[in-house]
Amino acid sequence: MGRTVTIALPHANSGWNLWRDGRLMRTVEDLREGASGIPGIVVGVPASHCTTFTVALPTKDASLYASMAFAQVDKRGLSNHGDPGSTPFAYHVVDSSAGETVLSVDVLGRDFPERFCLPQAGGYAASGRLLNLPENRLALWKEQGRLIVAANRHGKLTHMQVLTSGAQLDVAAAQEINLCSLSLQGEGLIDESPELEVFGEFTPQQKQAFERALTLPVTFRADLPISRRLDGEVLSESSLPLPVRDYRLRRKRSRRRAEWVTVLIAFYAIAGSSLWLYGKKQQEKISRLEAQVEQTMPVVREVEKTRLRWQELEPAIEVTRYPLVQLNEITRIMPPSGVQIREYQTKGSSIRIQGQARDPQIAFQFAEDLKSSQAFPGYEWNMPQPQVNQNNIASFDIRGELAYEKSN
Repeated sequence: MGRTVTIALPHANSGWNLWRDGRLMRTVEDLREGASGIPGIVVGVPASHCTTFTVALPTKDASLYASMAFAQVDKRGLSNHGDPGSTPFAYHVVDSSAGETVLSVDVLGRDFPERFCLPQAGGYAASGRLLNLPENRLALWKEQGRLIVAANRHGKLTHMQVLTSGAQLDVAAAQEINLCSLSLQGEGLIDESPELEVFGEFTPQQKQAFERALTLPVTFRADLPISRRLDGEVLSESSLPLPVRDYRLRRKRSRRRAEWVTVLIAFYAIAGSSLWLYGKKQQEKISRLEAQVEQTMPVVREVEKTRLRWQELEPAIEVTRYPLVQLNEITRIMPPSGVQIREYQTKGSSIRIQGQARDPQIAFQFAEDLKSSQAFPGYEWNMPQPQVNQNNIASFDIRGELAYEKSN
């Protein structure tokens, strides 16, 4: 079930519209001032400060979604120094079938404005996720003086971008949408014969010029379809801006300290009143505990045997040994360009990576990055001298093996 909340969405020209239960409450210029006194308000992040993209993953294992989604964020240069903990992003499952999962990913910009950060906010999401966009169609609207185009698939936002052609509904905007439509068709995010819905107030002359330059059917509508209730999947703690996240952490720590102080006061009060009883019964309790320990020793020995057996099985159940996880980490460690992996093998405790690098220096740097990576604890990596052809292309063979298994 969804829940009714106050939603702040970017105004078409400037400022913000505050909505509740599908009705416009008021329009404000300053978000912090306008949202003051509204707990749990949800902020729709403008497309100019949020990147939305879609990626297909070759797995249906939900435990891998977060790490693989972040790998794509980092690959696109959208992460904060490669640190997922300080990169506000969220992923949403669009479709999952035939061993493949399609994710839609939102990433807040590194220059996210401080004036948009509300300590009392209930969550942040791309503005397009807070709209009831038409299914399998393109949608166009205006927010804070810029034209936005978005696509929706299975009720989930899959694409949102700011048009570079300007803020006017004109021929240049139509041409850019034509190119965007072809690109999204190629990615399979919209149908082969897409339609466009335009929301907002535009003059008849603008509509006519725009429609003549379009290569797809268009429908004009006056109002944006605002979501009345939010599904819990729309909001994610990982998408909170860093200042909001830090404020929540400080507030949580403050509450925890207050709780501990209360507990300690109660504890010492009870301890003071019962101290004399404790002294009288101390020896009796020690005797009983010694007897209980002696009785439980056979069980302790069995537990220790079980622990040792599980330790022997660790290589078979440790997730970092899974080929897909290892390959994902290797791909993340690779430099943006200059390295191609031709063959990847993993067997038991050993990993072998064969490929080519633009020059020997890049090959040696890739090997050093593997050695320093925290994703392969306990592995020892070595690489013989790469073979260099007449074009200075270096063929390398990197091998990694668990150190403790080599010594056994």
